[in-house]
Amino acid sequence: MTLPAKDALVASLAKHAETLAAAASMQVNGATPTDMDSTIRELLSRSSELLRGAATLGHDGNATSLEVLARVLLENLILVLWVQVDATHPDHLKQAASAELARMMRVNLGAGKARILNRETGEDATAEFLAESRFKNLPRRMSVEERAKQAGVEDLYNVFYRALSMGVHG
Repeated sequence: MTLPAKDALVASLAKHAETLAAAASMQVNGATPTDMDSTIRELLSRSSELLRGAATLGHDGNATSLEVLARVLLENLILVLWVQVDATHPDHLKQAASAELARMMRVNLGAGKARILNRETGEDATAEFLAESRFKNLPRRMSVEERAKQAGVEDLYNVFYRALSMGVHG
């Protein structure tokens, strides 16, 4: 079996990036996009940017970084498929992003890497801020594996995502 030349692969990545960008901005009969449509467009746009980066890395022959990007692209594909399964999934994805941001704030504020100051007094208000209810009982982030199962693409996860994860986690 003869493998395609590097330049042909790089050109293919760039072409697919353009195709995804076009799909992300496509208008359908002037209809207002649903939450699902908007979320999928955002994911397609992100995938387009990742593919553009992959084309650049491929041109430079950076195989290790390409492996990491392949994993991220596959995760994005799983997200697109998962979002389409249920009309509530786009909202779940937004809530998960908010919860992850709150978790990041809680960890960094708790570790003293950042502070919250009272605007009026200038005093440290970090402890009071962290005591607020928004930081209690943050929902657990759904794993890529669970999303793949719900989207009916568990085989994609088990065969490809797990293999690509070795390049990220060793």
